[in-house]
Amino acid sequence: MPSNYTIDNVSPLINYSGSWAAGNSTDPDSSKYSNNGTFTVSSAKGDTATLIFTGTRVWLFGAKRNNHGGYSVKVDGNTPSNFNGFASTAVFQQPLFDSGSLAQQQHTVTITNLANDTSEPYLDLDFITWTTNSDSPTDQVDDGSPLFVYQPSSSWKTNLGSSFSGFQNNTGHLTSDNNATATITFAGESVVVYGAVGPSQGSYSVQLDGSDAGTYNAHNPTYHAQQSLFQTDSLGSGNHTLVFTNQPSGTQNGLAIDFALMAALPTSNASAAASAGSSTGTSPLPTTTHRTDPTAEGFGNLKKGLFVAAGLGGVCLLFSLIAVIYRCSYRRSLRKAVRGGTTNVAAFTGENITLQKVRDPHADTRPLLGA
Repeated sequence: MPSNYTIDNVSPLINYSGSWAAGNSTDPDSSKYSNNGTFTVSSAKGDTATLIFTGTRVWLFGAKRNNHGGYSVKVDGNTPSNFNGFASTAVFQQPLFDSGSLAQQQHTVTITNLANDTSEPYLDLDFITWTTNSDSPTDQVDDGSPLFVYQPSSSWKTNLGSSFSGFQNNTGHLTSDNNATATITFAGESVVVYGAVGPSQGSYSVQLDGSDAGTYNAHNPTYHAQQSLFQTDSLGSGNHTLVFTNQPSGTQNGLAIDFALMAALPTSNASAAASAGSSTGTSPLPTTTHRTDPTAEGFGNLKKGLFVAAGLGGVCLLFSLIAVIYRCSYRRSLRKAVRGGTTNVAAFTGENITLQKVRDPHADTRPLLGA
């Protein structure tokens, strides 16, 4: 079922190049932008903003004002289309670009400020929306879940303090250490990870299932909580792993993790493995049993069985032969001791034995098992 994603202009998923700046709250019309009046603005020719997404359609939203001018947009390296952001009467949260239908796959959309009129040099970006054929993730998992593993544990803190407000459930994990990692296990087609952007936040890289998934920057002049730090979909079923790695630079050194939305929770085996670990410890790794060719293994077992059986058979034959020889020797000795073949049992045993009279079943009418 198709679903929509919307990210604000402050999301690290948008890569700004050039001299873009945060919109000024002193602008008398700033409240007309979305997300409490946030927008990113450019006034220099050649400034670009780029988003990589997976989906079937994308829209870029911003304002059209009397000091806004030309800009271009291209998708996937195709020939750019030119537009004009001028409007004598300002209008806000307007679609600056609509891609139309696209194939369900990864795309790159880039908007460029042409600034071809010095009296109308401005271009701003408010938010971006795209459509995908994948279902939206709905399972919310907080940062304290065993599905989140933070390494090393000493690099992460959970005391948010007054500087980090607005976190889901008032919990989060923060680090400023180089190469500190947060590993998230999830299942299904899609995932969105949320955190904070702000003056002290910096760059981080992401790996998805062991492959590079990009480098992002959470720095922003103004603090904002619950922003998309990473999003992906169309992954297919099964378990997946995300690894966030902090890459601080100077005072822009922070990485703040809040929560994730997952298409599905990991399967029972992965969930059990995650539950066995600590949210501040080492992620337990599943063990793999390597087996040889079952045909060769069975043949080897058969040979072992034949050898064992042959050995046991030889031992039994030897004991039987010894018993026969002993029995024959014993009888010969008895014959020598009792010449003439006596029927006196005592002669064989050396003891006086009284033989019981055998009952005649035809003459005796008592029950055979009676007293």
